[in-house]
Amino acid sequence: MNKFRDLYKASPPDLRKIVFDQWKAKQNPQWHPEGNTLKHIIVVTMRAIKQFGNNKNIILAAYFHDLGKMATYAKHPKTNQPTAYGHEFVSAKLVDQYQAFIKQQGADVETVKFIVANHMRAKPSTWDKMRQIKKDLIIKDPRYKDLLDFTTIDKGGLV
Repeated sequence: MNKFRDLYKASPPDLRKIVFDQWKAKQNPQWHPEGNTLKHIIVVTMRAIKQFGNNKNIILAAYFHDLGKMATYAKHPKTNQPTAYGHEFVSAKLVDQYQAFIKQQGADVETVKFIVANHMRAKPSTWDKMRQIKKDLIIKDPRYKDLLDFTTIDKGGLV
């Protein structure tokens, strides 16, 4: 897989619909100037392919990490900015649902799910507030390095 488009075309039709529906999930421009979740997923997946081309786990995590955003989409009552609280849990369930596809792409389902489920916890705004006991559970996991690598590409913007 050399491009986002290759992964998208290889996806089952119902997964393609979930991916494409992310177009409707607007994002807070402070964190995601791309404008919507689909554009962000494309950018992060392309970064994964470019920087971690041999790591199918990171590539598939990039593809799945924000697929739960449309299902959790809301507007913050005070700021009126888009939110998607808990999207990582919905995204992790989608990893389970599409595990045959993930395996077919050459990735390990449990590693992809670990990255997807923890990608929000690994962000400094959450990590810095987390109790050490919770951090230790993540750090001691053998998949932690892939999570750290993933955090280097899961940023907003096109840079």
